[in-house]
Amino acid sequence: MHHVLPRLRRVLHRWVLNPTSRWVMMAGLVGAICGVAGGLFQALVDVVSWQVMHKTVGLPALLVVQHTDPQPAPDLGFPWLPALLIIPVLFAAGCMVGWLGLRCTQLVLGGGTSHAVEAFHRGQGILSARAGGWKFLASVLTLGSGGSGGREGPIVFIGASFASWCAQRLGTTTHDRRILLGAGIAGGISAVFHAPLAAVLFAAEILYRGPDLEAAVLIPGFVAAIVAFCVAGGVEVGISSLTGWPAGHGAALFRPASGLEFQAGAWPSLAGFTIMAMLLALCARWFLAMLAAVRERTPLSPVPVWMRPGVGMACAGILAVALGASVWQIMPPGVRTHAVLGTIGGGFSIIHWFLADGGVGASVLWLALLLAVLGLGKILTTALTVGSGGSGGLFAPSIVIGGCLGGAVCLALAGWSIAPTPQAGVIIGMATMLAATHRTPVAAILMVSEVVGSYELLIPAMWTCGLA
Repeated sequence: MHHVLPRLRRVLHRWVLNPTSRWVMMAGLVGAICGVAGGLFQALVDVVSWQVMHKTVGLPALLVVQHTDPQPAPDLGFPWLPALLIIPVLFAAGCMVGWLGLRCTQLVLGGGTSHAVEAFHRGQGILSARAGGWKFLASVLTLGSGGSGGREGPIVFIGASFASWCAQRLGTTTHDRRILLGAGIAGGISAVFHAPLAAVLFAAEILYRGPDLEAAVLIPGFVAAIVAFCVAGGVEVGISSLTGWPAGHGAALFRPASGLEFQAGAWPSLAGFTIMAMLLALCARWFLAMLAAVRERTPLSPVPVWMRPGVGMACAGILAVALGASVWQIMPPGVRTHAVLGTIGGGFSIIHWFLADGGVGASVLWLALLLAVLGLGKILTTALTVGSGGSGGLFAPSIVIGGCLGGAVCLALAGWSIAPTPQAGVIIGMATMLAATHRTPVAAILMVSEVVGSYELLIPAMWTCGLA
């Protein structure tokens, strides 16, 4: 026995010193941490959204639940009281986020992805884990109260900060710490969006403005993303068993109708997809310009610093209610119920509704107008929420905006030989807007393919994402 132990220690020592083994251990540890954080983040945002927006405010469940297909509902009219109540709720949540930014750290304000990218390039891969914890709380407040933002920005920052903390405790070099930070980004995205492969490519692409890709992040990112995906699933199942909240981890976020495959004989529809790519690229530029304008003007506001996110989120709520009430008054029955307030919150309910029945029985032009108004309105509410300091990302809003506008373009082209199907337009529109706003075309193609659980539209997705 005394001969076996020294030999075992030598084997373990060589294994630990082996670069591949070290990266598997370090990236696996980062993935486990990101999986726990991502699973808790998902569950808390969902529970807070349900309790605040549905139970307390009274908004329809169709507008609150983001991960399951909504059930058909009768047209009950515009929910005036809940719509008006959501405005002070947004203001209060925004003020709390602003207070956290003033008293704790400014890093809790806004999206979060840019801070992680800056730490990778200029900060030697160092981010504060404490800032990640405050970002977690601020994001739950913003998104749980109905703020128009995505979960990707916060989870990118949270995953990167925890990965940086882990790397610092392990005593890694600056190079290894930067790579682990990228792996933390992949792990966080994988845990929240259920798309491990796309998460890795997103982490490698988002670090650069141009078409460059950080190849060193790929292998550690694969390990971290897979571990985070599995751990987050276990966390969500455990929380579901304790609370009764449905756990849908591992399933696609959206369930499109079947029969969307792109055939070789359908090449004329590429012209329709080209029109869509051009229009969505223009909308993406406008989206980013609006966001930049709000960010530049917010510091000039005379209101107290801690109140600025609250004012911005309240303005987003007022705009959403005004648009919803206008749409409800104008649209014929059968169109407005499912999506009239879709610019509040995550907005995934719009995509669920359209992919489920495509607005069956509604006029094509009315439906196209509805989707266009919701897509453009989502641009404004997101710019007001995130640009004023609300803690949310642009990833999920880009998916919703692209889906709405892509579906609207295809509906407007209905009857022409170049017109794609509206459901295909929604799916391709999501990928196109994501590629244009984040400059991550490969990740956008794979991300949307994974969240809808289908690669049948890979060819038009490659075409439109490349153009946009």
